[in-house]
Amino acid sequence: MSEREQFQAWLDYLPDFLAEFQSFMDESDQEFDYSPESLDALEEWILSHYQDTDDLLKKSESQILNLLACYIGESIIRIRGGQRELDQKPDSVYYRRPVIVLPPYGDTVCPITLATTAADRRTGDFLRSLACSEE
Repeated sequence: MSEREQFQAWLDYLPDFLAEFQSFMDESDQEFDYSPESLDALEEWILSHYQDTDDLLKKSESQILNLLACYIGESIIRIRGGQRELDQKPDSVYYRRPVIVLPPYGDTVCPITLATTAADRRTGDFLRSLACSEE
């Protein structure tokens, strides 16, 4: 299966991943409705469960990282617009990763790296500040 086909298969499963995320987060008393406030709640959850980026990047956490990235990406699309693509630029830091291409200038963000950056920066408002940014 080509990378493009794998990406399309991942996109086809995206609704299932988002449903799995919601089920996984049912333990939380927060509402995950794709709003800026829900990104704050998600970042709080990340910070309470992971000490740093390395913790989140452990192989045992790969499924959770995928779910986090799916939710972050969907939230950004609902808040700012944009579309999911597979970065196929060999010189890009996101090469071969799913990204969100944002309007109006085509800037890209990578939801996987946003989750790990939130764990690393530990500010509590990183995800919201990015999702609500107009630049």
